[in-house]
Amino acid sequence: MTRSSTLAIVSLGLGLSLATAAQAQSSFEGTVTLALLTPADSVQSQSTINLKGDKMEIEIDAGVQGIIKLYPDSKKHTMHIALMAMKQGREVPLPPESVSDVKIDLKPNGKKQTVSGHAAEGYTLSIPQADFVLWATSELPENVRVAYGNALPHMMQEDGNLIAAFHQLAAKKMVPIKIEIAPKGAPDQNAAIEFVKAEPKKLDGSLFELPKEITFAPLPPPGGERPPGAEGAAH
Repeated sequence: MTRSSTLAIVSLGLGLSLATAAQAQSSFEGTVTLALLTPADSVQSQSTINLKGDKMEIEIDAGVQGIIKLYPDSKKHTMHIALMAMKQGREVPLPPESVSDVKIDLKPNGKKQTVSGHAAEGYTLSIPQADFVLWATSELPENVRVAYGNALPHMMQEDGNLIAAFHQLAAKKMVPIKIEIAPKGAPDQNAAIEFVKAEPKKLDGSLFELPKEITFAPLPPPGGERPPGAEGAAH
């Protein structure tokens, strides 16, 4: 499995806006670091989530595709996706969050493990496309937990089932600190996302500005041209 194919699972989170992000993130300013791991070929890369007030910038190491940057905007309900190496970009809509009518079967599996120094409990979730194990913890500081939890959906390209699972855990004051992903029928494409650290620090506002060298085209209608990066992510 390549890092590009990992992006089919973890990079273009197009289904959820940050309806409560401004309030939730205002108490945490800094950087959250995640590890993306594909056990099939032991490829590991790091992604970062930069947070400041209601602003967010996500950087994903896409291997041969270079760095992909995501700029969710909770006020405009849009997200800008920038492929830095290719100097291409897309502007995509983020529909208002709605998972109240999504029914899921999130089950504790009775297992525990320590992830990045934090005690975590395992929960399983199965959807038509994949099986998940969500290792959830309640040990992160509240401001980190809430801000990181709001950012997670933008790292995931899944339907409302996974988002509903995040909400159920949030109601228990828990957040997935590690997510194991097993696409059905494709065991060679297993992947995992793991929380590494949260580093409180002052961030310059320019970090959240769209790259001036990138032209962001609107998302084509269904059946049209695919978003940048999707071509490589499908292989």
